[in-house]
Amino acid sequence: MAVTDHAFSLSAQGGNYLKKGEWLAAVSYRWLRADHLFVGSDDFPLIDPLEHREFHFIDVHAAYMMTKRFNLQLTLPFKHAESFMTYEHDFKNYHRMTAGGLGDLRLLGHWWLLDPTKQTASTETYQNIGLGLGVQFPTGDYKASDIAYRDTGPVLRPVHPSLQPGTGGWGVILEVDAFRELFENAFAYVSGSYLISPREVNGVEMTIGDLPIPDAINDGTITSVPDLYVGRAGFSYSIWPKQGLSLSLGARVEGIPVHDLVGGSDGYRGAGYVISIEPGLAWSRGRNTIAVSAPVAIERNRQQTVPNRRASVHYGADFSDFFIQAAYIRRF
Repeated sequence: MAVTDHAFSLSAQGGNYLKKGEWLAAVSYRWLRADHLFVGSDDFPLIDPLEHREFHFIDVHAAYMMTKRFNLQLTLPFKHAESFMTYEHDFKNYHRMTAGGLGDLRLLGHWWLLDPTKQTASTETYQNIGLGLGVQFPTGDYKASDIAYRDTGPVLRPVHPSLQPGTGGWGVILEVDAFRELFENAFAYVSGSYLISPREVNGVEMTIGDLPIPDAINDGTITSVPDLYVGRAGFSYSIWPKQGLSLSLGARVEGIPVHDLVGGSDGYRGAGYVISIEPGLAWSRGRNTIAVSAPVAIERNRQQTVPNRRASVHYGADFSDFFIQAAYIRRF
């Protein structure tokens, strides 16, 4: 996802608010392998069982607490992705296509509604709500290409939109998060981010855009610049407070909507969503924190896009069973 995953704001659980003038730096990694075909919420066996897409994401974060309530957050995302398909080539033989590099840079301001300096852990008032507003810059390559192998020979084609490091459009990030201490060392949390992408399409053809396609769905071969969203809710508990060890368990939803909030919704987009159960483990020592989680999908849905509805078709998309993410965070 291109939207933030709340690595900074939720660190206030347990009393770890950043103080005015403090910095936070983090590196996070995410891996997933999409190899299950869904049309709507129906799981279809792959005609070509070896087909898959694999993704590696590395985000470099920095946050600076400008006042006791307000901080600025900067994220540099990097991505490496590959597809191993037949239909992107000659529909008979497997070939690999890859892309990678810097993605779309994100800058966000975050504001705590309640004064962190007037709260003390293990009291009825230990809670807060944070609001964020940011910008996503089109710094990533959205025209990355690789060799596609046709019956007539190899051709240079844009890689699949999911592999592209960038989107080709500016975006506005809206964020909200909240937490409350339920009892000593136990917290409930809720968070969400939504990326508004005003640009409708970026002008890049799909990988198979050079093949004959019925006119009714021809506009579905140009890549869309879609909105994105992610939401999380759950509980965390410090199982070994002296050693800074805590567990969390929550629900997670993320996806691409069929219709954007601003602008048109035409072009190709991987519209759909994933609902997951998200267990996590975090270990904090001094100014350092290591966090790991592995969301496991319980529902996946490939929704019908605007061009597909016009053409009365419903295409599928590949989803993963789970993904793994890890982060190292340090305060300065």
